Amino acid sequence: MEKKVINLFTVGNFQKSHGYERVIKGLKQYNEEEHEVEFLFHMVGEGTELNYYKKLVQKLGLTDSIFFYGKLTGERLEEVYKKADIGLGIFGAYKRKLYLSSALKIREYLLHGLPIVSGCREDIFIGKDVPFFIQFNNDSSVIDMDKIVHFYENLEQYGTKETLKETIVDFCRKNADMNITMKPVLEYLKE
Repeated sequence: MEKKVINLFTVGNFQKSHGYERVIKGLKQYNEEEHEVEFLFHMVGEGTELNYYKKLVQKLGLTDSIFFYGKLTGERLEEVYKKADIGLGIFGAYKRKLYLSSALKIREYLLHGLPIVSGCREDIFIGKDVPFFIQFNNDSSVIDMDKIVHFYENLEQYGTKETLKETIVDFCRKNADMNITMKPVLEYLKE
């Protein structure tokens, strides 16, 4: 029986506050037991933590499930986005004593119709009850991959993958479009 695959995706200029070691270690723990769902983790970008992540993946024996693409743009980046099932926010905000993220990558994921998993509160979701966002603790704990499986499988109740994507893109347009986000500023300036 072929395993179901969930493709995790992140793009960024990797730095300590991204905290992807929490996800990498979570994958190691998850893979120590037999599961019906397999994770593949696609990491696009460069940055000061890239070598650390690569060494950790090597050390933990995860080279078959975590892929590094380096910096990508345009069509090459879109090709990797097409593989993605879930976009990952930041998981190391606690290292900088941050408790709220306004990461551009979250808006980009939403525009691509991706559900979001993050280790920090995301400003775009404050006061909104959306099924396509899950937040883990903003600390150094290892990410429980079973919770991500449960989160992703629960999204199936919202219809097909394409219907969910349309819902997420619509949310993005209503909450992240420049006309919407700049409206309070423009109203203030008119006063």
